[in-house]
Amino acid sequence: MQTIKAGVEVLAPDFITFQEVSPQNGRPQIEGMAIDLDYRMYYADAGAFRGRREGNAILSKRSAVQVETLNLSDPDVDLQRVALCCFFDGSSGGRFAILSTHLAYPIDADAARSNQAAELVSFIEASGARAAFALGADLNAVPSSEAVGKLLTLEGAKDAWDLVPPGGPKFTFSADNPLVEERLWPDRRIDYIIAGGQLKIESCEAVFTKANHGIASDHYGVLAEIVEL
Repeated sequence: MQTIKAGVEVLAPDFITFQEVSPQNGRPQIEGMAIDLDYRMYYADAGAFRGRREGNAILSKRSAVQVETLNLSDPDVDLQRVALCCFFDGSSGGRFAILSTHLAYPIDADAARSNQAAELVSFIEASGARAAFALGADLNAVPSSEAVGKLLTLEGAKDAWDLVPPGGPKFTFSADNPLVEERLWPDRRIDYIIAGGQLKIESCEAVFTKANHGIASDHYGVLAEIVEL
């Protein structure tokens, strides 16, 4: 956690999405960092996997005007997956949404991930988030998957990784990361920032890699600059 905290302090993002946030002493493990770095924390519990509770979180430098949680289908695959959505006032009078989610984990759960992505698309469209949204997620799905394809059908949706400069990591779950176990099918890009509607991605890079703020997790982070249109 200290590596993440030090990197966040330098990078100073306006919003951060987290997945697999577990409780420590009854509180989300990132709460202390949020307080120390003056972020507001929004959290949605997603249940327990192999005896460990986890959930999704969003840290923000501003207060949300609305917070919603969506329970996703196929909980029997591993656990009750959820999507957390926070709405914020935009600079031009409208609102934009920041979302965090974590789709089904098993390597053979493509159908479940596809269903969950479809439900998330329907939620974004029905809630009004489609007007301006950014999703930060561990989708457990590669770019060619049905799950990712469905999310990219949203109006104006773009995958931030398309703007990553050459020379950096090809994967977010990489065998080059010493925290990744070989048995967990490494060398996949499964972590995403997808934005659309009236939000435009200007740049993207991998962070919390060996060369960029240090390795803090078995997943590399994804950082994007996003502007309101």
